[in-house]
Amino acid sequence: MKNILLYLFLIFLVSCTSRQNNSNFETELDSPFSFIGIGIKLTIPREIKNTKYYIVNTNIAKVNFNYNNISYSYLASTNTNSLFNYLNTNELYFFNNIFYYIYPNNKLYNNEELTKLYTIFSNAN
Repeated sequence: MKNILLYLFLIFLVSCTSRQNNSNFETELDSPFSFIGIGIKLTIPREIKNTKYYIVNTNIAKVNFNYNNISYSYLASTNTNSLFNYLNTNELYFFNNIFYYIYPNNKLYNNEELTKLYTIFSNAN
């Protein structure tokens, strides 16, 4: 009986820890114009398809999209610390007072296309 209670208690602790570590929350939006409230002015380039817009943790703009049949995410924020913590990287790009990062959501990409995406987004904004 003690072993069962100990086991249940350990499961409870692990689940609480998982919930605390997974404190990133996303709110789905209708358009990129909704990002203006967090200081992000974003124009979506014509080449980008199947877009979905989110605000992550109240101050990160996130756009999930397809480019050449590959799924990507674009993240931007005026708060570098939030973006560093969310991405767990310090490889951010800076343009028009906004820090941003684009990453593929799967392994089917090449660096040339990713570099082209950065150029496309920079020229659009």
